[in-house]
Formats: sequence, structure tokens, C-alpha cells
Amino acid sequence: MHLDPPKAVIFPEPRTFFWWPIDGQRHAVRIRYQDLPYGELVGTLCGKQLKRASAGDLEWLWSTCPACWTITAARVGLRA
Repeated sequence: MHLDPPKAVIFPEPRTFFWWPIDGQRHAVRIRYQDLPYGELVGTLCGKQLKRASAGDLEWLWSTCPACWTITAARVGLRA
């Protein structure tokens, strides 16, 4: 008898954040800020309050905020 292996869970819960280039880095932002207009303050997962800015192609290549990465990695099960 052959049993299929359990399916891997990539995201154990619905994703509640997304990434925005703000203030020279890519920060994780709560999904509730998704439609926030440019120029408004947004709270990042690392705890900073930054103004949302428009982003072109190059801003998406900025480095990722290490604190936001640590928090989001734990939320999706990449780290304990």
C-alpha cells in the first residue's frame, strides 16, 4: 500500500501583510493599509510609522528591512 506524503503548508494562515518600498527599504505593511493614499502615515510590522510613497521599478529592488523580514518569516512558518 502506498500513502501520499502530507501536503506541505506554505502559508499556514492567510497572509495579513504585503511589502512596500518605503524610506529606502522594503517594509512589511499590514494588509489594512493596502488602499491608503500616498503621503499618509503607514505602520510597518517593524514598528515604524512612515509615509507611503509611490514606487517605480527600482524601488522594489531596495533591500528588505531585517526586522520586517524576521517578523514575516515567523508569521508564515519559516522561522520559529
